[in-house]
Amino acid sequence: DRWCAPPPMSKRRSMYKLTPASCTADSECKMNATGCTKRCQYQYTTSQTCSLDASCMWSVTNRMCRETCSSISEGQLCVSESMCKYESTCTKKCVYRHIDMTRCNADIECQWDLDRSQCAEQCGIAEDSTECQSLPVCYYDGSNCVQQCSYRYANETACINAAAVGCLWNNNTQTCQNQCGDLDYDHCLSNTMCRLETAASGRISKNGVMYECVDTCNLMYKQKPICDSDDNCQWDSLSSMCRENCFITTTKADCEAAGVCEWQGSSATCRPKCAFAGSDCSTRADCTVSTTGDCTDACNQRDSQASCTGDRTCIWDNATATCAQNCPAILSTDTCNANMNC
Repeated sequence: DRWCAPPPMSKRRSMYKLTPASCTADSECKMNATGCTKRCQYQYTTSQTCSLDASCMWSVTNRMCRETCSSISEGQLCVSESMCKYESTCTKKCVYRHIDMTRCNADIECQWDLDRSQCAEQCGIAEDSTECQSLPVCYYDGSNCVQQCSYRYANETACINAAAVGCLWNNNTQTCQNQCGDLDYDHCLSNTMCRLETAASGRISKNGVMYECVDTCNLMYKQKPICDSDDNCQWDSLSSMCRENCFITTTKADCEAAGVCEWQGSSATCRPKCAFAGSDCSTRADCTVSTTGDCTDACNQRDSQASCTGDRTCIWDNATATCAQNCPAILSTDTCNANMNC
């Protein structure tokens, strides 16, 4: 037996010769081929000294020296170690096993993740859909865990020919991507051709809400009538394309990219501009129905004299530097009487 220190009883530590049984029971000790010795985290405090011991590995996540994955025999202990994975034996995860593409791709258990510039597990090792979806370069096709289309097909022709297996070409990013219905929550969010849609019987669960990953409105509809018939979509007459409904657009950038929408900073929400408000025009305080029957910005929403006087239903008040509705344009008796200028 080797000498190994038991758990410290005081600042001054004593050394004891431990039996195999007491060594295994001691949290600071471990048995190896030569006897009882200290665990790696109690022997080494730097990555340099840790790496010199073949039975130890440096944990970047925990910033401490740990036993190598191969030295862990129990599956439960193996999976509790963030750098290890268990498949009949405990081995180091690919991301920690190789740091360059050549060595990674030469390992039959690993593949290089081009998007993240790191080594990742081969899709075929996943035993179920949950494990498959945890692998960044893979997706579950209903029966097997396979590579995402972007890793299988590098050019447009090959991608289009693979439509039958769920791939489609993204002209915006010039990459091959999975059809939306195959994607999980995170991959759907990052795919410019897909959007998440709440659905009571959806297959994707996130924070207690069920979703389906579906094609963007632009991909689904090319004509205004069928575009507007979908509550989640609306026709953008400025670009002549179908876009996501302003109300379901969640980011300022996406909202402002749609010519028919405007971002409300106070509520951090997206809504249609007055010109595209439709039947909601009469209920919105920021909009008004013009004399021609069109929906337009209410006079009090115009913050410059030019935009105010450009509409004959509005009048600019130089004293207050505000825009108000012109008296002849007010159609409501109550509104007229409430206006001190009318």
